[in-house]
Amino acid sequence: MSGTAVFALFCVSIAVKGLNRGRDDFFHILETAAEAQIFSGRTLWRDKTMEYKVDDTELNASAFIAFVNQIWPGDYDIEKTRMALEKTINITVHDKKVLIGCLRILSDGYYFGTITELLVLPAYQKQGVGSRLLQLAKENTQTMLYFGAQPGAEQFYEKNGCKKSIQSYMIEKNKFV
Repeated sequence: MSGTAVFALFCVSIAVKGLNRGRDDFFHILETAAEAQIFSGRTLWRDKTMEYKVDDTELNASAFIAFVNQIWPGDYDIEKTRMALEKTINITVHDKKVLIGCLRILSDGYYFGTITELLVLPAYQKQGVGSRLLQLAKENTQTMLYFGAQPGAEQFYEKNGCKKSIQSYMIEKNKFV
C-alpha cells in the first residue's frame, strides 16, 4: 500500500475516533494527523483547492519570480533566485497548482533563523493563508525566528502570537547587480 493510502486510512481512523470525542477534539486530531506529514516531505495540508507544503524543494525560480512580480515587481535574475531558493526552507501554498503564498526561512539550524519574506497574493490576503504559513514556520523550525515587518503589518504578526523584539537595522547593497 502506498504511503498516501496509509496516511488516508490513518486520517479516517483518527476522524472516526474524533467523532466520539466532540467537534473541537475532532478538528485538533485532524490537524495533528495532517501535521504528521511534515516530516515525510509530502503535502501537509489541503483546504479545498489549496495545498500547503513545508520545505517545498520543487519550488522553481521561474515560478517564484512570476509570483513575486505580482507583489514586488522587479527585474529578478533567475540564476540568483534559484541559488537563493536552494538556501532557504520554502513553505508554499498552491491553489489549483498556482503558487499563491510563500514563506522563506534562512537558518543555521541551531542559533539563528529569520523569515526572509512572507508573501501572499493580494486576492488571497485576509483569508488565513498568511496565518497558516506563519504557523507552519513556527512548527517546523528549531530556532527562534527573527524578521522585520512591513509598516502596517504589525497587527497581523501580533494577532498570530509574534512578539515585538529588537529593532532591526540594515546595510544596503544593490542586490540586483
